[in-house]
Amino acid sequence: MSDKDTENGKMKLDVYEHIIGDERCQECWRDYPKKCKCGGLIHASFGDEDEDCEYWLYEMCDKCGENYNPLCESEASKDENKPK
Repeated sequence: MSDKDTENGKMKLDVYEHIIGDERCQECWRDYPKKCKCGGLIHASFGDEDEDCEYWLYEMCDKCGENYNPLCESEASKDENKPK
């Protein structure tokens, strides 16, 4: 369901084009993108909803391509506090 266009810096996830490396990607669902263990960003698009109002998302890292491989909370806070 995804297609990377690294020349243009975009990644197609479902029907939306997400911006690779953009921590404020406007196409992402709610609290996304999230940091992945590989250093990339996990982008998400709305998938669908069932009769119990449970929904699922299309998720993919813009670097490693994993569906969902988040940093644990302690790793994420360490990473955010690193000087750039």
